[in-house]
Amino acid sequence: MKNSLEKANYYLKRVLTNDIVRTTFGFFLFLGVAAWIMLLTENPSQQDKFDNFFHALWYAIVTVTTVGYGDMSPTSTGGQVSAIFIIFVGIAYSGILTGNITTWLVERNRRKQLGQSPLKKLDGKFLVCGWKSDMSHLLKDILTLHDKKSDYLVLLNNMNPNTVNELRQDPQLRDFYYFRGDDTSIEHLENARAATADRVLVLADQRPGSSPEEKDFQSVLTCLSMSRINPEIYLISEILLPKFRRYLDHARVEEIVLSSLNERSLLCNMAMMSGMYNLFKILFDISNGLLDIRRLPLHFEGRPFQEVKEEVQDVMVIGLLENIGNLSKRKTERLAQIQKSPSIKQAIEGLADLKKMESNTPVLNPPPDYLVKGNSALIVLKANPYGLNKVVDQYISRTGVVQEGKLLIESNIQETLLQAGTWREYFGLLASSSIELVVENGIISKVISGRESYLLKELDVPYKVLQEICQAYISEVHAPNAKNRPFHATPQDFLAEIPNTKFSNFIEIPEDTNKGRLFILGWKPELPEMLHFLIIQQFVNSSVEWKDITVVANVNDETHDSFHSQFANFDNIFFIRGDFADHDVLKLAKIETATKVLILAETESGKSFEEIDAQTVLATMMVAELNKRAYKVAEILDKRYEGTLENSKVEEIICLDEFSRRMLTLGSHGKGITNILREFINMERTVVSFLDITPSLVGQPMEKLYRAHCLPGILVLGILEEAGNMYVRKSEKIRQAQFNPAIEQAVKELIQVKDLQPNQVKIAPSPDYIIPSNAKVILLHSSDHRGWEDYMEDKG
Repeated sequence: MKNSLEKANYYLKRVLTNDIVRTTFGFFLFLGVAAWIMLLTENPSQQDKFDNFFHALWYAIVTVTTVGYGDMSPTSTGGQVSAIFIIFVGIAYSGILTGNITTWLVERNRRKQLGQSPLKKLDGKFLVCGWKSDMSHLLKDILTLHDKKSDYLVLLNNMNPNTVNELRQDPQLRDFYYFRGDDTSIEHLENARAATADRVLVLADQRPGSSPEEKDFQSVLTCLSMSRINPEIYLISEILLPKFRRYLDHARVEEIVLSSLNERSLLCNMAMMSGMYNLFKILFDISNGLLDIRRLPLHFEGRPFQEVKEEVQDVMVIGLLENIGNLSKRKTERLAQIQKSPSIKQAIEGLADLKKMESNTPVLNPPPDYLVKGNSALIVLKANPYGLNKVVDQYISRTGVVQEGKLLIESNIQETLLQAGTWREYFGLLASSSIELVVENGIISKVISGRESYLLKELDVPYKVLQEICQAYISEVHAPNAKNRPFHATPQDFLAEIPNTKFSNFIEIPEDTNKGRLFILGWKPELPEMLHFLIIQQFVNSSVEWKDITVVANVNDETHDSFHSQFANFDNIFFIRGDFADHDVLKLAKIETATKVLILAETESGKSFEEIDAQTVLATMMVAELNKRAYKVAEILDKRYEGTLENSKVEEIICLDEFSRRMLTLGSHGKGITNILREFINMERTVVSFLDITPSLVGQPMEKLYRAHCLPGILVLGILEEAGNMYVRKSEKIRQAQFNPAIEQAVKELIQVKDLQPNQVKIAPSPDYIIPSNAKVILLHSSDHRGWEDYMEDKG
């Protein structure tokens, strides 16, 4: 009761001390006094007009406001004198009142522009906490994705209000709401109407002078404050350092965007597999991306994944997204189910699963018998509904694994010799094609692929080839310590001695950009970690094999010494100090021997973004001059330089700002797509891979390639056309056109060469699509390998 009285007394004092309230009260008091004076002075002479107080008040109001209807006017001397007094005092009072109201309105609008006024009656808005340098593009991307107008957005940050209000100059962002404050403060979050927001995006605030730890700590505090205000709100947060992720899990954040880790993972994937960024642009484009999340009806719950796929007719299904929506709700529902468990053992197991439960967990390409859980959605590609999706269903539903037959095994055994540089790589490529060699009594007795098995003598492969492969397999794989060595040191040495063999005259295989010499130009603090990842990949991924990796960067002595101490035991890791855009430095590094060149944007160098991108452009031009055959990947900060890099014949261009903004925008949708993207570029296991297409499949229909690669746990997504260095590709096309006897056709081919673009992605082409030369197959590997193993074991 006491608190209520104190609060009432506080508000009463605020009202009574307000200038507008006092002026308004005085104005109406003056009108009442003026009406009383006129009634006293004019009533005796004009009883028909000034007959009561209301009529006198009417006259006072009309007079003070200078309306002057003329229906009433004083006739006595006292009344006229009183009227003069009322007119002058009333005009003054009206001016004061109007001025106060105008001042109040101007001040209220100023406070609103400065973000100082608490927002009221705003429900279902999108709250964005923090600030980014490319805020305008980010906000417009969010509006595009949600198909909303700018009044859907509420901004909460501590930026200079003038900087924030500059966004309103863009017509698309004219009507957003703004409150200036600390997004870690519960009071300021409430003033920004966070409690009634549709969802909240917490950015890694780009405050000047703050470290990554400070930025992430602020994001964590903001999310914890939000979880106190509204535990059921959908939270998306950006952080820079992975170590803070566990704290965001405690704050019940549904989607976590690890900007720096994602960028690092992307760069590592680009170093391993050419064409990856183009695939991401096709799948995760904000307005027209092929990847989408589709909610499942309740009747699909508990049914096998294959049955669900067969009922989806218009898209290509590639997996499931589990525990969609607010994680707090999901856990509450799961806990209610656990409480109904018939046994203590089941309850304990359920609680253990509950503890591990994560929001929006992607399960890519699960086995056909994988049971669909509640609160799941389909991960789909909005691709040709009559393409590979239907071919997949036909084969999987019939056998659970595609069987191509003896012909495929024969062609793989022979054609893989053309692709491998070493015997170790050769047998690794066979294993990636699911071809297993069985050794009995010291010799290879049979070959197994999927569910098919053939004796070695049953295969239509030249005896010399079988003899060489057997000797190499026994000595290199089965018994590496044996004294017997293969007849030839490498497959290429073997092929050089038998040029007339039937498989040695195939169409030229494109150069492999995952082998040879890798050059990395530029420095990032996380570069040593990236190099360790690439080194590990050479042992676990047979398609990646760098002879050596050379880093060219201009760093200080401390960084240089630290690098050498970390890689002192690696004979194939080199470091050249100097400006990587300098001709002499690149010549010293022997850039002309490079197979692939990765040019980094040195964001930690202290230079402006323009200077960083200018250095990247100069470096690409210099590399193109010194080594036309190198596959070039360049990282830029501003998309304006993309055209310049394309003119420098750069095969892949990574725009970091665009990639980071795309991650944040997709996260704002609340569909869990950022988790899927993070799974695609996972550095711990390969989910997406690009493999060379065996020459015998070039010119064949797509269905045949699918049958060759659709193996347990592997799904064909599509084709990467024109893979490799564009200089080489165009040279080949020009050479082919020169040998064309038809002049008209040759001219058409030369025109096509001019418009040739590298790494064109074709997702789920139709079964009759003809496989072109210089292409790679895009494969999606299952994230549930154990499930596939159990499934195949059940199938016998």
